[in-house]
Amino acid sequence: MAPSGPAHTFDEDLAAVRVLIESTGGFPHVNWAGGTVVAGGRKLIVVTTDRGRGWMPAGTILPANVELPWLHPASSRWEGLFDPARVIVEYAAAVGGALTALASTQFSAPRGAGNVPFVPVIDPSAHPHPELLGTVPLLRGDTATRSTLQVDPDLLAKMRAVANEESKQRERAIGCTYRAVEHADSISGGAVTHAGTCRRILDQINAHPEHNPRRIDHQLHPLWDQLEAEHSTLLDRERAARADVRGIPVGNLDTAGAPEYRAQLAHTYAAEAVLGLRSSDAATALENAVYYMDALGRYLHDERQKAV
Repeated sequence: MAPSGPAHTFDEDLAAVRVLIESTGGFPHVNWAGGTVVAGGRKLIVVTTDRGRGWMPAGTILPANVELPWLHPASSRWEGLFDPARVIVEYAAAVGGALTALASTQFSAPRGAGNVPFVPVIDPSAHPHPELLGTVPLLRGDTATRSTLQVDPDLLAKMRAVANEESKQRERAIGCTYRAVEHADSISGGAVTHAGTCRRILDQINAHPEHNPRRIDHQLHPLWDQLEAEHSTLLDRERAARADVRGIPVGNLDTAGAPEYRAQLAHTYAAEAVLGLRSSDAATALENAVYYMDALGRYLHDERQKAV
């Protein structure tokens, strides 16, 4: 006989969030956490990563109805944390919801999870596996890309408008990447240490009207190598800037937007925006550029709002 009652609900929820996290990619560069939260008579599938405000790697496919905790008005209080599962615990408390299951690529449950069923995903993948989503009832249905979930709809419409025009896609990818680097420079107070490398690459790419990615990639090989090395260092600094908040009770946490972490993150995002131009696929290069430009633009908007 199948189990019934709350235990059965917890098992279903735990299976859903475990499969959700197993379906994601990006490891070891990013850690994921997913949880089920019952709030307002609805069951929410909440998901985030440990980078920024839920950064997702390219190629991410998630259920279209997932809940992103970063849309909550109090979410700046949870930025810059080492453990993404703690963000979901804070979100559940902020919405007055009941957390019923939690999964993470970290190995232990965060403070405040209490007796909520928790499972560590001990073998996360570098590549997304969206086909897994259909194996669990709670995750079946429409899916969405990272851009659909996180990018301004007006920008998505502009991307779609040039879907069949490779030259325009390349041109706009370069323009958006320039803007991303400018945003990062502003967020970090002009202290983007690798901005010179980024701009040299952008200027040399822009000097070729045909924007042939293979030829440009060969010509810029030394600069690409330099930026790759800088990016590796930036990733280490970004991780080091994250906060371990295990000693702070749930509901009392407030990182105030984690300004030092944001500055480090802006450095890394700018490098990743430029590195995305190496893609041989124009649509992929444009999606990457728009994704980072939009993410950094939102940070910049927040910074300016605070200054008013």
